[in-house]
Order: sequence, then C-alpha cells, then structure tokens
Amino acid sequence: MKHYYKYTFTVFLTIIICSAKTDEEQFDEYLGGRFGYSVVNIKLYNDSTYYYSEWNHTGRSIKDNGKWKKINDHYYLSSTSKTRWTGRNGKSNKIYRFESQEFNITNDTLRLIPKVAKDQAFFDSYYTFKKVINSKQ
Repeated sequence: MKHYYKYTFTVFLTIIICSAKTDEEQFDEYLGGRFGYSVVNIKLYNDSTYYYSEWNHTGRSIKDNGKWKKINDHYYLSSTSKTRWTGRNGKSNKIYRFESQEFNITNDTLRLIPKVAKDQAFFDSYYTFKKVINSKQ
C-alpha cells in the first residue's frame, strides 16, 4: 500500500511538471530581413523580454536581448547589456543594439521605426517582420 502512494505522487508530480508553462516560454516570433542579404529574428516574450538575432551577407552577425515595453500604443526595445557585431573582420566595439528603439505591430507585421526619417526605405527593406505562425508553445 505504501508503494501505491509513492507511485500516485510521482505520476501526479510528473503531469504537473510536464504541463506547466511559464511566461518565459510563451512568445511571439517574427522573421524579417532581405532575401539573400540578411536574416533577422525577434522573439517577444510575454514577460516583456526579447531575443534578437541578425545575420547579413557580409558574414556579420549580432545577438541581443533586453526588455520591451508599450507606452500609448507605441512599443520600445531596449538592450539590457552591450553586445558586438562579429564577422570576417573580427569583432566590433561593444554597443547597446537598441536604446528605446520604437517599433509597431499591425496584424501579423512588426516594423522597426527609424530614428531618422531618411532611413525609412532601408528600414522597410530590412526591418519589417512577419509573424511566425504557431510560435506559441
């Protein structure tokens, strides 16, 4: 009889652990970039953190993470630590990839908004993202 309770407890605990999902695991994923030139990926987690990775045709890449927030229908990304571009010519100086970088989400499209208006065409080509369907885990 004693083993029966151990078995029941083990099964119950296994079910709880396997079915539990934390906010960290739930995210919306967006892919962007320009075909043949770059690939950019952003994961916006429900706990207001994000993960960002970018690769471009020159072999340069960068990975970043930080916090995102919403203020009056505007969204902002801010890096929590400095990171650097890596590539064929070595590594760059450490920088904050995003410092209050504005973006917006409309339907299934995420767009980074340039801080300088003349960069709009470039941002539209490289930093417009489509939501990856079924990224909720």
